[in-house]
Amino acid sequence: MVLAIGCKPSRNSEHLRLDLSNQSLLIIPDSVYSLRELESLQLGNEFTLYPPLSALANEQDSISNLNRITEISSEVAKLKRLRYLGTCNNDLKSIPKEIVELNQLDTLDLSFNKHLNIKASFETLKLMSGLKYLNIVETTVDSSTLSQLKKALPNTKIDANLMDIIN
Repeated sequence: MVLAIGCKPSRNSEHLRLDLSNQSLLIIPDSVYSLRELESLQLGNEFTLYPPLSALANEQDSISNLNRITEISSEVAKLKRLRYLGTCNNDLKSIPKEIVELNQLDTLDLSFNKHLNIKASFETLKLMSGLKYLNIVETTVDSSTLSQLKKALPNTKIDANLMDIIN
């Protein structure tokens, strides 16, 4: 069995989408913030979580292409039409408070950012009541903060552990 964790948006749309996954990025290019019509921004990385032995060689080749983005600029607030933001498997340490200005954002994937402390980002996240889906799997989150977040965002599906994704 192969458990592949994909961070690409699954919906098919005619809207302006930008996929910068697996591009060896350390920062988000400034030019991205000028794309005011952008609705889907993929900055995450695809990877295989549980590969068969035969897949390990291919996985090693793709590791060098992983993005290692550590921050999202406050400039993200310029992307007013953004509906999907994927940052899976980067090295985010925090999220900017300006992200709450993205009123159309309905999907936020922060998963596999192991240094992202959800408790430190709680005040920002709790204001994102328009979110339909929030993925915080493999971030730093304690059960109390998770409970408070679920209470603050009752209409948001929150995946906080691998079993949430698998089920």
